[in-house]
Amino acid sequence: MKKRYLLILCGSVASTLSYADSNTAAAYAAPVDTFVPFVSTDFNYNSNLFALQNTGVAQAILGSTDTADFITMLTAGVNMNWKVSQQVFTGHIIVNKSWYNTYKNLDNNGSDLGLEWDWAVDDLLHGTAGASQTKQLANLTFIQLPINDIFTTQTEYVTAGLKLNDRWQILAGANSSDFTNSAVSQQAFSLNMTNVTAGLQYTTPAGTKIELDGRQTQGSFPSAVVSGFLPFNANFTESDYGVKFDWLPTEQIHLTGTVDYTQHLVPTYPAEDFSGITGRAEANWLMTGKTSLDFAIYRNIQAFNTATTSFQLVQGGTLMLTWQPTAKISTNLRILDDTVDYPNIAGLFPQAFAARHDQLHIATLGVNYQILRNTAFFFNLERGDEASNIYGYSYTYNSVSAGVKQSF
Repeated sequence: MKKRYLLILCGSVASTLSYADSNTAAAYAAPVDTFVPFVSTDFNYNSNLFALQNTGVAQAILGSTDTADFITMLTAGVNMNWKVSQQVFTGHIIVNKSWYNTYKNLDNNGSDLGLEWDWAVDDLLHGTAGASQTKQLANLTFIQLPINDIFTTQTEYVTAGLKLNDRWQILAGANSSDFTNSAVSQQAFSLNMTNVTAGLQYTTPAGTKIELDGRQTQGSFPSAVVSGFLPFNANFTESDYGVKFDWLPTEQIHLTGTVDYTQHLVPTYPAEDFSGITGRAEANWLMTGKTSLDFAIYRNIQAFNTATTSFQLVQGGTLMLTWQPTAKISTNLRILDDTVDYPNIAGLFPQAFAARHDQLHIATLGVNYQILRNTAFFFNLERGDEASNIYGYSYTYNSVSAGVKQSF
């Protein structure tokens, strides 16, 4: 089974908490003392809901060659923001209900709850503290079965920054994240993860930020995967040491990135240990007043617990072109190109399983239209394909989605 969606979430939790000052700055830039309820309706069609290779595979797994479905989602929620002196509190409560036209057993209720306190003590000490919880149907692309598996992500975190002078500050953070699956057949992929970070940041006279930092992560899978008579416990420790940068070479170009040396250790299977360079670089170019280009490249290792491997190596990039012809209309084109390698457990299954290698391509075209001040409409077209050297993991799909959101 594929569990890449879990690892993307893990990576986003870690990266979000690395810059305490960035989170605080964003909060102060937001509108203060707001309470905005909203409702939305979304419609989505997917031609290959379970990412199956062909009709033969679909017939064997589903007992049917019908891989498409039409999903309707209703959402209601509220976004909140309060500012009290130097303290900023933000939060949201969102609930949704989804209905599947063909695979009705996948109907589900979801939620997204979050609260964050951006705190400050004079101009010297600042940071964030918060908690969040989301519940959603697990990504069927990776399960490849019509299983109603509710995937819950729960995170608590704290960050802090101590300003030494106008140029230097010390940054630190810690978080705990639990990723759990409700379906019994998927619980082996549930993950508990904690990490702590520390760094020293320097700001140049021109405003460029450079940070030296380190992160220590502990990850555990409460239920080990079992292959035959061999339990594979992929509990891991991971260390990242590197440098981050945030640079505005011109008024139109913004560059950010991180370069790390990463060590991923699996005590139960030392042959699965990884060490090497990882990182991510992003560029935002405001080409004109109406057009922008965003580009990112990355190389990351991500924990991945199955019977034949304990991690993924993801390398690739994204490109997004955004055009806003009028104040009410915006369009965007996004292209993703990833290579994903799943190293085999050395010596465990040398003949039965080859190391898996996937290539993933996704193209998305979106249009957003602000019909009225508080009423917005969106429409997206997407096509994706994955090519794998292992039979059963190659697939293509097309999807169409549209929706309306009304704020009050």
